[in-house]
Amino acid sequence: MSQSRTENFVLDTVTIPADGSMSDAFYIEGLFLLGFVMPSGWNAADMSVQASMDVGIPSNWLNVFDTVGNEWVATTAASRFCLLRTDRPWLGGMRWLKLRSGVTGSPVNQDADRIITVICGYPNA
Repeated sequence: MSQSRTENFVLDTVTIPADGSMSDAFYIEGLFLLGFVMPSGWNAADMSVQASMDVGIPSNWLNVFDTVGNEWVATTAASRFCLLRTDRPWLGGMRWLKLRSGVTGSPVNQDADRIITVICGYPNA
């Protein structure tokens, strides 16, 4: 995982490994998730997430749902910048996130390692 700050944004990369559906963890405390840059070889699937509030190395992961019981899902596709919708709150308020190819009940394994660029922002920027 690499990380760089450009003005008020943090760019990070995560990898969903070949034959897997879950990315490595990335630290998001104090930031809001704004969008993703999807790789060209992406196997068609929406994106869902798991979150952890663990201090230090995360080990307790929870699927993310809203207050009415809907799983948080972003529509994604290959070779796209996927901006999260601005008519509902962006993901924030947690320490760690993992990206999932697919949803909780139907994960989608990727054929090869997929590197996803994650765009986060500072809330007071």
